[in-house]
Amino acid sequence: MTDIMEVRKGTAEARGNQFSLGPVIFGVALMLAGFSWILDRLDVMDVRAGLVIPLALVAVGLALMVGAFDGVHGGLVAVGVVLMLIVVMGSVTPLDAFRGGVGERLHNPTGIGQVDTSYRLGIGSLQIDLSNVTPTSRVATIGELGVGELLLIVPADVPVAITAQVDAGEIVMFDEVLSGTEVNSSFVSPGFDQAGETMTVDLDVFLGSIKVVRR
Repeated sequence: MTDIMEVRKGTAEARGNQFSLGPVIFGVALMLAGFSWILDRLDVMDVRAGLVIPLALVAVGLALMVGAFDGVHGGLVAVGVVLMLIVVMGSVTPLDAFRGGVGERLHNPTGIGQVDTSYRLGIGSLQIDLSNVTPTSRVATIGELGVGELLLIVPADVPVAITAQVDAGEIVMFDEVLSGTEVNSSFVSPGFDQAGETMTVDLDVFLGSIKVVRR
């Protein structure tokens, strides 16, 4: 009996001391993702979510392959399933839906010359604040977001024409709230066509929300 207990104890100790590369690979993948996000926030490089997510899925798959030699890793399996669903969802989206990086973007031009023709973000929060712009002619711009929240702020005293589209999510256009799939909303100020100084903004979000307010 003593010999059996010693054998079992030795086996348990051997398993406890067994080195697993699975968590190590997954940890390295997380560090690389975090490092890429930092570089993106510092504007050192542009991180594309459409590339990062599939690479993360590959890393999880490698971790599961290596970790299979020392047992089942339920946590990695769960993460792999979630990433796989995201990749599958991305396969049915427009090819450029996730272009523009990851994180939070705030654009606050103070003059008509600072208004870009388009603003784009892959995943995160995109805010376009045009409240400090006084147009001297017709101004037009586009806001595009893959997944997340898009906020547009327009001047209260400038005629605007705004169109918004969300494949799945919600649109809050001033006092009007719409939600669901293939959601579309538009607003045109009275007298827009006759005004010389106007703003035209087209907004497009694949998955998430659009909110338009005046200030």
